[in-house]
Amino acid sequence: MNTEWWADAVYYEVYPRSFADASGDGVGDLPGITARLPYLADLGVVAARRVLQVPSERELVGRDIADAKAAGDPAGVAGSLEPALADLQAATMWLAQNGMANPDNAGAGAYAYMDLMGLVSLGWMWLKIAAAADGHSTNGFYESKLTLARFFATRELPMTSALRKKIEAGADMLMKVPAEAF
Repeated sequence: MNTEWWADAVYYEVYPRSFADASGDGVGDLPGITARLPYLADLGVVAARRVLQVPSERELVGRDIADAKAAGDPAGVAGSLEPALADLQAATMWLAQNGMANPDNAGAGAYAYMDLMGLVSLGWMWLKIAAAADGHSTNGFYESKLTLARFFATRELPMTSALRKKIEAGADMLMKVPAEAF
């Protein structure tokens, strides 16, 4: 048997926003955590650590869009990325709701969803590149990056609405085809 106390100890990770809410606003808080420490001790927990809250990708992209708009959106990427991000969020919600009810919907929309995710991710990349290139218009290298960002924003990002419609079309039409036809 190991005599080190920590070798068999129970540790617990606390996610503050979802652990315990003392204020009643629906978001976990420090008073909520401290109020539940006796419960954790009763479970045999000897140490707990708070997990840091990291912003989601959606929050990060949203902040970058707001920052680019505040700077005048030099490449026009933020204006195109905002509705693309909204399309991705709506498609994600649709898949989460309808994919659980009918897994065929998730299968039918998977390819279009990956395309949509890729376009938004690349749009975010071009937004970051345009922000870095802004103010260097006399340098040909940076000017070419702004030009490519404008191209992506005007030619590629608008496709996200069509991809969202493909996803939300579901699997009904596809599932009407008999298996023998494949």
